[in-house]
Amino acid sequence: MLRDFLMQFVYFSQKIDYFNKIFHEYYDKFTFTNVLVRFSEIGTKSNKVQFRMVNNLRKSIKSLLEKVNVKYTRYYQEKGRIVFSFRNEDVKLGSFVILNTPGVASISPVIKTDFKMDNIIQRSVDFAQPIFGPNKEIGVKVRVVDKSKLPSEDPKSISQAVSRAILSKFPPEKRGLVNIASPDLKIYIEIRSDFTYIYSLKIDAFHSGLPVEKQRASIGNCLNRFHDFDAMVRIVRRGQHIVPVTFLTNRNKNSKNYQTLWNTFRIFYPKQHFFSFIINLEKYLSKIKQRLIDLNLENNNSMKYMCPLCRTFRFAVITEVMLNQREIILKLLKKEKWDKQLSSNIHYTIKGSKNSKSLNLRYLRGIVNGSGEECYCPENSKIWISNTITNQPIFEPNYILKKDNILRTILDLIIASRMMNALYNSSNKNSSKKQTEASINIIKSQERLLTQLKHGIGNQICDYKSELEDF
Repeated sequence: MLRDFLMQFVYFSQKIDYFNKIFHEYYDKFTFTNVLVRFSEIGTKSNKVQFRMVNNLRKSIKSLLEKVNVKYTRYYQEKGRIVFSFRNEDVKLGSFVILNTPGVASISPVIKTDFKMDNIIQRSVDFAQPIFGPNKEIGVKVRVVDKSKLPSEDPKSISQAVSRAILSKFPPEKRGLVNIASPDLKIYIEIRSDFTYIYSLKIDAFHSGLPVEKQRASIGNCLNRFHDFDAMVRIVRRGQHIVPVTFLTNRNKNSKNYQTLWNTFRIFYPKQHFFSFIINLEKYLSKIKQRLIDLNLENNNSMKYMCPLCRTFRFAVITEVMLNQREIILKLLKKEKWDKQLSSNIHYTIKGSKNSKSLNLRYLRGIVNGSGEECYCPENSKIWISNTITNQPIFEPNYILKKDNILRTILDLIIASRMMNALYNSSNKNSSKKQTEASINIIKSQERLLTQLKHGIGNQICDYKSELEDF
């Protein structure tokens, strides 16, 4: 178990090195200006749904690019692919932003050319020259999406012609071989309806899943636990907006670390506005406990009463957020009135909430109504309840994952933040003093979190027993 835990930090350092090698070595060898984007689950949807989701994906990418002051110059879309064009100085940062957008499966920096066979061969030779050496094996995979562009050629003949041209640049004694299965260098050529794209690298995205859509939103019922954060990130990967409502208690030792994760996640949230609510639960718990003492119920299995009453209070707060979200958001933005433009940007219909455990309504009715019936509170008995407490349904997945998976989510987020900051600084973007200080503070808090994880807090990252005793 300890070995698996430590391997996560080996993964952390390896992935940092991997991205450094790509964005500081591979990109510098070529003059990339185009990035080929592959869909994740969008490709499995119907044409109508796919059109809507691709449009939302483009908006999410554009929103994230605006956060780092990067603009794409052109945008192409066709079946199964999106292509973004950037200026030379923006292509690294733009690529990494796309890599962190939910709904993206992978990206490839590509070289673009036309459909003439001679140009395809010449551009492929120019592309392979900086990264292919003598006595190496090469493989060329050709995909012809639009066969009308090269009606007289088939993929196999194109692959053979390109491979032959690349190997002919070396003398016979240093000339390598063709190996399609496991070559030293594999070149991909996609002939599509607009252009021909040449590339050799596929970079897997961080999230995959579905693009975030404004029609879908969920409130998160969080208690400063790492698995609550992980659950909310995974809900975003399913294409939902999230509004995390965090209830703070003095018993939870991960409060600062938890806020560090949300501050980091805010950078990669694929919309301009991201709202989270923080509520001090401790003072309300003390009032509930005092009320139980007054009713002579404190000594009679207090957890039996405290657990559902605490949960009832949290659901009441979530209901308030659901019903009065406009007024709450206006107060946060310090706006005097609600206007249509603001509404279209940040007002989403909240359809449900997330919690890592479920609520037994029969037990709550017994306490609230004073019926005196024998009640119980099994934590995992239900995964859905209707509008008994709120005016809208509350969805509650019983979400349990191995702590290694939760730790992987945290480390991926920190890796993305580190690389984003490095690429932003290297692109000479003009940032304000306030932005620089905020970035430094986030990095310091991430270092503190990593240090604590390495010293054993991570072993308790998903210890439900201790967390249930705390809450």
